[in-house]
Amino acid sequence: MCSSNIQDFVADRQRLTELWAGSITSYMPSEAQWNIWLSLHSPETMLKAVLKTIKRWTKLDGAMNADYLVRYTSSLANKITGDNKPQTQEAAQ
Repeated sequence: MCSSNIQDFVADRQRLTELWAGSITSYMPSEAQWNIWLSLHSPETMLKAVLKTIKRWTKLDGAMNADYLVRYTSSLANKITGDNKPQTQEAAQ
């Protein structure tokens, strides 16, 4: 990874954590969790997942524990990533 990629990675993580902290005040995923998410998913995917998590958090009036927040966000990111992958010929049949 070249230094500009590392800088972009850190900047993306910082923007996402600031967005999260501005809405979900009871729990912040660890730096390791953010690194995992951003190594598996694009920053755009994680932005969508975090925004949907914040929406759910608000709808449930904060009734989501730390484990549920991480699992929910991971599930959303996995679904978004899967939805963005082109279908193979075999999967389409």
